[in-house]
Amino acid sequence: MTIRTALFNPVPFEERKSPLRGILDVITLRYPRFCFGGEVGKNILPVFHFHDVTEKYLRPYIEYLAVNGYKTVCSDELESFVKKGIKSSAKSVVLCFDDAWRSLWTVVFPLLAEFEMKAIAYVIPARVEEAVNKRPFGKAGENGSLFATWPEITEMKQSGIIDIQAHTYSHALIYCDPHVVDFVHPDLQLGPTEWPALQFGKTPLFVSPDMLGCPLYPCRSRMSDAFLFKDDEAVRNACIEHVNQNGGRDFFSLPDWRKRLTKIAKGAKHNWELVIERERAIYQELVMAKESLEARLGRKTITQVCFPWAVCGKTGEAMAKKAGYNTAVADILFGKRAAVRGGNPYRIMRLKHNYIFCLPGEGRKNISTIFKER
Repeated sequence: MTIRTALFNPVPFEERKSPLRGILDVITLRYPRFCFGGEVGKNILPVFHFHDVTEKYLRPYIEYLAVNGYKTVCSDELESFVKKGIKSSAKSVVLCFDDAWRSLWTVVFPLLAEFEMKAIAYVIPARVEEAVNKRPFGKAGENGSLFATWPEITEMKQSGIIDIQAHTYSHALIYCDPHVVDFVHPDLQLGPTEWPALQFGKTPLFVSPDMLGCPLYPCRSRMSDAFLFKDDEAVRNACIEHVNQNGGRDFFSLPDWRKRLTKIAKGAKHNWELVIERERAIYQELVMAKESLEARLGRKTITQVCFPWAVCGKTGEAMAKKAGYNTAVADILFGKRAAVRGGNPYRIMRLKHNYIFCLPGEGRKNISTIFKER
């Protein structure tokens, strides 16, 4: 079992992004008709999402939309369509860029400006850094913050090209099971948003690659209905200290390194959060995201939240309403993969950006071609 499989093994089926889930969605007609050669229709608004991109990768998608006369709209029209059925154009689509990677500033922003298009960017305030200067366009691979900085986000918002909305405060994974599946070691490869959170609040603490020896437990999204398993800080520190005192990185060349750490980790106390603590933690994540973004960008500007990994439990949906969000992007099992007229405004679903090429127009592709290319 790989570390990635082990870490996310307890995730319920409805939260998984697996090939089986995709096949079932096709069979049960959850993909819009346009994916199969039909028209978009009046009752859906296509919503597509991207993450980190290069100019070479993104340009063909933007060109396809431009050549075929599509109009990009943002969170206000997305809300109006779901709640009131109002769509400004039969060819309206929504483009979303999750996490606000630095390429949002260096690649996405100038390319959208070139084609006079717009997009929604979902920002994680806890991961945004201050900066004195804004980076030059086209330098997505340069050193520096992995995410767009506050000056860059502010300028994009003010331009009217990028609609800044919330992606929760810290985009956190939590431990949800007391069984150790691995330890942080030099060969462990996880993405920047895949390291579990150890502490929350204004300055959250995440497990990091330099915490060699730190025990790792199965994870789920903080926005799921999972209960947080609170790792034993004393045991965590004991494992890390054991590695430090026995060679650091060289410790992991020992044939019994895992056995030695497992022995220490067995002494961990099991401590779970209560129902009221879970509710409070999820609410805090949502409120802090809204308040911190509005403190930077202006009051009443943050009306939508995109749940990380599109995972939202019943508590998350209730807390999003309570926190003052008008709409939310989140999956629901067997929901239509588009914004639906009259649908649940807190369960707006999206398609991966590959399906842009399924939209009616010159150079159109069908869903079978998209599946093969993924």
